[in-house]
Amino acid sequence: MRYLSLDTLKARVAGSGGFANPSLYYVRMPTLSLNADQKKAVEFFVTSISLPSRSLVSVPREIGQDRTLVAYGYDNPTVSMTFRVMNDQLTRQYIETWQQFITGRYSDQDGHLSVSYPEEYMRQIQIFQLDRGVALPIVSRSREVSLGSVVNINVGAQVNFEKSGGVVYRWTLEDAYPVAYSQETLADNAKDTVSEISVTFQYRNWTGVATETNRTSSISTEVGIGRDLGQQVGNKISNKIHDFIKKKIKL
Repeated sequence: MRYLSLDTLKARVAGSGGFANPSLYYVRMPTLSLNADQKKAVEFFVTSISLPSRSLVSVPREIGQDRTLVAYGYDNPTVSMTFRVMNDQLTRQYIETWQQFITGRYSDQDGHLSVSYPEEYMRQIQIFQLDRGVALPIVSRSREVSLGSVVNINVGAQVNFEKSGGVVYRWTLEDAYPVAYSQETLADNAKDTVSEISVTFQYRNWTGVATETNRTSSISTEVGIGRDLGQQVGNKISNKIHDFIKKKIKL
């Protein structure tokens, strides 16, 4: 049996861009009745997401003594998202308005509901997994330069290599809509917590694809110059006083 060396393992990890970090993600929600800033406010506070998955549906088939399961379709389980809620209640209004548009009352007296057509309320949702940017110090040097007995200059130079992060994978939910959402319980002992709601989305289909991001690489150079006058002047005055006292003592 062949065992991989540590260097080979490091090379595999580096060649694949490192391990995927589940805490780096972003969600793109449909606009609906929100403006651009409001939509970003909803997207920024998604605290957790269950990624889409797929289960094959099969039927048993018997041939003689052999029994197998033959797939004839698939099932897409729902996707759940948890949102933090701000005091403006924008996220709650966003989900509630979306659901009310799907099945809204057109008469409060007789209690009838108006059900919209699927193409009117189904929207696309995209989930992005991100990777972290890289910042590596290449050169870091510091040197003291003296310009006489009074002025002392510290010269520091630092060169960094920086590489921006980006999207590494994208999931797209086609024809998605919220089928359910649950509220948190209000309680007088929950003063140190943040309000959250969990929303369950149904969709027709989903696709996942790795993406190539145009990453920008740059080298930043920082040169700092600091002057130290106080210490030098203070030492010079102290020496003068010391010399004066010595002379008086001799007299």
